[in-house]
Amino acid sequence: MLFGNKQQTDGSNLTPFIDEQTDLYGFKNQNNQWVIQPTFKSTTCFNQGLALVCYNDTVNNLTNNWGYINPQGKSIIKPIYSFAMTFNQGLAAVENRVSGNWGYINLKGKLVIDYIFPFVGSFGQGLAPAKDPVTYKWGYINPQGSWVIQPTYPYAREFSEGLASVQDPETLNWGYINRQGNWVFGGPIFALTYSFNKNGIAEVCLLGCTPLNRNVINKEGKVVG
Repeated sequence: MLFGNKQQTDGSNLTPFIDEQTDLYGFKNQNNQWVIQPTFKSTTCFNQGLALVCYNDTVNNLTNNWGYINPQGKSIIKPIYSFAMTFNQGLAAVENRVSGNWGYINLKGKLVIDYIFPFVGSFGQGLAPAKDPVTYKWGYINPQGSWVIQPTYPYAREFSEGLASVQDPETLNWGYINRQGNWVFGGPIFALTYSFNKNGIAEVCLLGCTPLNRNVINKEGKVVG
């Protein structure tokens, strides 16, 4: 993985590595030196100055304890979650160990969207996919936890490049919607769709194809590969 010449203030020049002797994860710098010793069961890359890490709690017999550390390896948000996601746009999705429901915390670890959702995704462009606790359909919420796009989809992915991949409840085909919840590219015309990357392309499966037989489309919906 390549990084720019940033100082080690946000952790962007640190890469997760596994210690082959212990099977535990830590972080190395660009010189392949351990900066944060390998003491974690699992880790992610740093994002917004924090990295998601998993501890094993042998004392309380808890196998998954997710929390967040800073680039110096200091615990910033305590590992009290049974599962969690990386920070995006100042918010991270976390799973409550007792209820199994999901909510969102801010960069200080404060719960800002309550544990009411059976499952959620990360925020992207101001919206996050969330599963309604009553209908179990997917829609999109804002950072205040209010529905912006009503939960009507069997499944939905995160917004990227202004578009989100969703499954149509009537045909069960897949397509893309914009931030207003309107279909683009002529509606749900694909067998399966994936999120757009930063280059403005996305993998799709055309109708009649298998998931292993994928094409690539651009943001105009044209097949380019």
